[in-house]
Amino acid sequence: MDQVLTGSLVLTVFQGIFIITVTVLSLSWLLIKLKKYYADINTGSHEASEVEGPPALLEHYKFQQSECRQKMQEEHTSKALFYKENILKPQEEAKRLKKENEYIKIFGPMWQTEGSVLGGEEDKLSENGDVTAGRKAARNRKVLEKINRKVADEAAIAAAAKQKQKRIITLPVEPDVDQEAVISVILRTPIGTICQRRFHDSDKIQCLLDFITTQGFSQRRYAISTSYPRMLLNNPDSLLSDYKFGKRVTLNIEEKE
Repeated sequence: MDQVLTGSLVLTVFQGIFIITVTVLSLSWLLIKLKKYYADINTGSHEASEVEGPPALLEHYKFQQSECRQKMQEEHTSKALFYKENILKPQEEAKRLKKENEYIKIFGPMWQTEGSVLGGEEDKLSENGDVTAGRKAARNRKVLEKINRKVADEAAIAAAAKQKQKRIITLPVEPDVDQEAVISVILRTPIGTICQRRFHDSDKIQCLLDFITTQGFSQRRYAISTSYPRMLLNNPDSLLSDYKFGKRVTLNIEEKE
């Protein structure tokens, strides 16, 4: 009788231990799943590739991803156009007016006129004995013509460069946070704001320059640099992996000198 009771007691103890072990393992598994789920929510990486379910559900998530990226691209393009119309063009116009005013202060308003043919008037002035005044006027006209040609050449060069640089910016697809060889780039802007995006370490510096352009900071007027030691990332063909940034890096957007 005692042996039966002892055996029953041992069996009960083992059953209790087994139930406790299963419970602990189940809670541990559930805790791991919850941590992963909340981590995905916090990092914003709850992408469609992580969703388990039927193919139709996966396709739905991929479609939503594509629409979201297209909307972001349109917003970036809109910001770039706003910057060009409201900041860049007024700055260029102000520089042109400043240069024009400087020419007027130095040479007077006559530098804007068409001028006259050289030679004829100087000969008449020489016949009347006013040789010095005639030569001085001729020199002034030559200087003004040279300035006009220089201004026209600079305008033509600027227009050609502007036309050459007109291209449609297409950013590479932003990788997931848990992918291999991904760098999270944080960019501090001159106006105190921060913009950030993920890139593959095989992407070129040109991708960063295109990204800041979509944020309203034209790569013709702004550059990207490291904080310390300060180094300009001025080679658009170099790769992000060349700089050994690691998984995360903070860079600066600064106006070119």
